[in-house]
Amino acid sequence: MVEGGASQCLPPKCVAILKADSNHKMRYAAGVIPKENRRWAYWLLALAAACLVVFYAIPGLFGSDKGEAASAKCAPYREVSLDHGEHRDRSWRIKASREKNGDCSAWLLKVQFLPQGISRGSWTGGWAISAHGHLPTTATIGAGDYGEDDGRSVGGVTGIHVRTVVLKLSGGDTMVVHPKKPHGRLLTSFVWLRDLRYFLRFYPAGEHVKMAKLFDAHGKRLSTVHSEEGVLEGFMGL
Repeated sequence: MVEGGASQCLPPKCVAILKADSNHKMRYAAGVIPKENRRWAYWLLALAAACLVVFYAIPGLFGSDKGEAASAKCAPYREVSLDHGEHRDRSWRIKASREKNGDCSAWLLKVQFLPQGISRGSWTGGWAISAHGHLPTTATIGAGDYGEDDGRSVGGVTGIHVRTVVLKLSGGDTMVVHPKKPHGRLLTSFVWLRDLRYFLRFYPAGEHVKMAKLFDAHGKRLSTVHSEEGVLEGFMGL
């Protein structure tokens, strides 16, 4: 604390005042201070007291305990419902959340896919983003392809410019999905959901996704990503 305070009182003026005051006290310690010098002595004492306040009082107001408390509150965990629906009389859900990622300079964006509405059979993708930020506009895809009780489902997150995803299946068939943006009210309230699209697609068992081709609104191919044990992971930023 003393070192932190000293750094705020390094100008020569403060040092000179303290030294002058010290010399002054030593000079007149054995006798009475002359009347003509009393005014200067009072000024020197007042300035020395001010420097002591800078040294000790001010650093105490910004102690490390308060700093750590503020750090813990800089990005409290927040979860929202991104989408939901039904498939074969079963509810499915997609949830998005944000939390602190290390220190307060970074956040962790997570999107959880629950094809059956419960934790079993679900998967979650997580991506680092800058604090108060969102996925970059150059993001491609982060998705998962997994089996269920009576079929399979593939779902994930894409960058804002990905308008069409062509999924190549192991049996030779293809599926086309069009990722969509979160609802407007969510985009207005949560900056970390911006520049993001998502999708969830159900399909029969017996095949699995081998590859995904991503296209923008003009039909230009942006990226091709191959599946690795059910995971489709392209560039997603940090």
